[in-house]
Amino acid sequence: MKLKRNTLYISFHKPTQPIGYLISLWTLGKYSHAEFIYNDYVFLANPGGVRMNPFIYKNNMDIYELDKNISATDVLEFFVANKGKGYDYLGILGQFFYAGKVQDDGRYFCSEFCLNAIDYALQFTLTYKLKSLKDRVGYEFNPHRLYKYLKNMELIDEKEVEWMELRNLIGIEIMEQGKLLKVTDAMLEGDNIVLITETVEKAKKDIKETKKGKWFEWIDLRKYLIIY
Repeated sequence: MKLKRNTLYISFHKPTQPIGYLISLWTLGKYSHAEFIYNDYVFLANPGGVRMNPFIYKNNMDIYELDKNISATDVLEFFVANKGKGYDYLGILGQFFYAGKVQDDGRYFCSEFCLNAIDYALQFTLTYKLKSLKDRVGYEFNPHRLYKYLKNMELIDEKEVEWMELRNLIGIEIMEQGKLLKVTDAMLEGDNIVLITETVEKAKKDIKETKKGKWFEWIDLRKYLIIY
């Protein structure tokens, strides 16, 4: 499935790189990154700063629709006001060393940016430990704590958005230009399905027919196919 147009989502990422695993391990959570998704773009804060990128679905994402009271217009307004600001490395260090309010007020890390944008959209009504988030206590939030907070505050849907059709592609084998390929990853890039594949040395005739038939029945739902 594709995400609905003009609908605001938040995406939580499970780690795939060493730094992500370190964040997940240190924060005792399953997530290492958070970002907004709206109309085929993501709005985020990462080591490149506060910025916008095209949305590409990956299998390590858990995506949730945000509460209707969180206006996409307000979140995007917050993004525009902070676009280009740097990454809050001090805030990250404060998280790792339990150093209290160690942060740069002019910068954001991922979950800090997301929570402050949501608070802005809700007119600074959120609180944490009896403190207003307007006072930038969002620096205390890592991705997993942000997920739990939004869940407890009922600001995200109970169930994540399902992407089962992409996940089901991983592990299947398809024929392409006479070669048997095994799909190792699948993602959406606009209206394209991007497959990451590896060559299978010994082709099996029965797999060639059944898998190819199943694949083309599924691909009729999409405009384009890209295989890497």
